[in-house]
Amino acid sequence: MARPEQPERSGRPVGKGRPTPKRSEAQRHRRGPAHAPANRKEAARLNRDEARAKRQRAREGLRRGDERYLPARDAGPVRRLVRDVVDSRRNALSLFLIAAVVLFVGTLVRVPFVRTASVAMWFIMVIIMVADSVWLGLLVRRTARTRFPEYDGRMGGLVFYSITRASQMRRLRVPPPKVSVGQRP
Repeated sequence: MARPEQPERSGRPVGKGRPTPKRSEAQRHRRGPAHAPANRKEAARLNRDEARAKRQRAREGLRRGDERYLPARDAGPVRRLVRDVVDSRRNALSLFLIAAVVLFVGTLVRVPFVRTASVAMWFIMVIIMVADSVWLGLLVRRTARTRFPEYDGRMGGLVFYSITRASQMRRLRVPPPKVSVGQRP
């Protein structure tokens, strides 16, 4: 009995366009481990090793400043702009740790004049840091509103993000600075 011809469907190919591979060839091209773990302990060890390697890749990507590995608090074009604004200027907040150590040592000296001078320097340093933080906040708000007028997030969050980044020493900032001091963001 002859089979009636069926009309071809114009949108779909008739076959897959290549011959079916032999089983030995298909097994050669498989991905993944060559054998399954023998027991639960070995499976857990493989999972731990894989998770450790994934965390290491993410850590290295974050150190390089790769956008794919940034956490949610650092991701996005607005946060990148804030980082560039902070990194393009010298910040009094980044000197806080150094000044704190120097002023702490000054208060340990038994000479009354040095102690008094250390306390006075501490108050002056606090006033400078507060003024620098206010100025940085105003600069970040103005720059973010100018470059991203459609941004509907909280400006206070951006200001807090900029102040926390400015309080870190430049070499220790993560993600690393992309602009140099004095360069316009």
